[in-house]
Amino acid sequence: MPNDVTVGPDGAVYVSDTCHAVVRRVNATTGAIEDTLNFDIDTEGGANGLSFGPEGDLWITTENAVLFCGIAGDFNAPVSGLYRVSVDGGSFGEAEAVATGVGQFGDGLVFDSEGNLYVVFDILEGSDFSSQLLVLPAGGTELLPFLSLADRILANVVFGVGEYG
Repeated sequence: MPNDVTVGPDGAVYVSDTCHAVVRRVNATTGAIEDTLNFDIDTEGGANGLSFGPEGDLWITTENAVLFCGIAGDFNAPVSGLYRVSVDGGSFGEAEAVATGVGQFGDGLVFDSEGNLYVVFDILEGSDFSSQLLVLPAGGTELLPFLSLADRILANVVFGVGEYG
């Protein structure tokens, strides 16, 4: 289940696959898979959102894969997280957990022109659900609340162009 795609500063194509809990680095010329980054689907979730940061690292959100992938497990387990990994030399480095257990679904993420990272997490509590847009300030280490919506599910976040920046 390919989920998100981005082109890296190295020209390679990066594809997240939620159901297989993997990110694949694909050679844009040959189409060959050159490297993979695996997550533990039970404890870290399946890979979802992808974005390269100002320093060239790949940032990844994960989500609970039980609902969308039809796998056994606890649908309510808050396994989604935010991870950062270097891709120097065309290979994935070790994934660093920036935030874990944030909710059930980590989704879109994007950097603004100042290096702040905005991340969508969807959270289930009983029969209630909400979407949280969190921000990791440039140089910061903690996700902070930016926007919260009850009874709504957000998937992605993007910035405009021109006067909206």
